[in-house]
Amino acid sequence: RHVPQMSAYGSLRFVANATLFLDSIAIIWAECKYGGVFMKKTTWIAQTAVCLALLIAFQLLTRSLGQLVTGSCVNLVLDVAALLGGVWSGVTVALVSPFCAYLLGIGPAFFPLVPCVALGNAVYAMLFGLLVGKCLQKKQTIGAFGCMALAALAKFAVLYAVLVRLVAPVIVPSAK
Repeated sequence: RHVPQMSAYGSLRFVANATLFLDSIAIIWAECKYGGVFMKKTTWIAQTAVCLALLIAFQLLTRSLGQLVTGSCVNLVLDVAALLGGVWSGVTVALVSPFCAYLLGIGPAFFPLVPCVALGNAVYAMLFGLLVGKCLQKKQTIGAFGCMALAALAKFAVLYAVLVRLVAPVIVPSAK
């Protein structure tokens, strides 16, 4: 039997549709959570595990589409984890996922870079969960978009400082 292959355009459509679907779920869940729903430990563990599995699946599915698509999907799942399970769920997924990606061969090529990526992701997830969560709680949509940009800029700053300034010059001598 012939199994049809998904084109790059089809893959991008799939990722875009999945992104919209997950964003919708995250917003609905955040509204329920901040409306007074109590998160139990078992639910938190399950949500965190599902988000981690989803993140790894996105990394596997989008690795051939480039860093922009894969990184956007990673950030999306970190957003969902931080809004669904709370800040610590997002941070947990952010810290564990780069190590899983490295073990699967889809992360950074050099192991010393993996903790740096984990740190950048953790900063992003923490700021996203705290700041955007607060804005959604207060129904401040414009503020939420500003906080999203702030979280992304903070992740960039951390990755630049740690990877480019500290770790890369030690690993790659020509990077000095």
